[in-house]
Amino acid sequence: MIKIILYAAIAIFVIFVFKFVRLLSNFKSASRPNIDDLKDRASYLKNKYKNVEEADYRDITSSDEESDSPPKDDA
Repeated sequence: MIKIILYAAIAIFVIFVFKFVRLLSNFKSASRPNIDDLKDRASYLKNKYKNVEEADYRDITSSDEESDSPPKDDA
């Protein structure tokens, strides 16, 4: 019975170490972005928003007639 518990503990420890090492390797590779990927992303965004000249800033506030709230009493 103790052998089974010991083997299970060793297996869990090995899995933990494996995941931890994989996490560290992903962290190291993610800290240095690929320049080509950044250039591709920049050109994609530039082409995507090429035809956008100016945002439409319409007044989205509701007028007093459309308001469902009761009028405020300033007294």
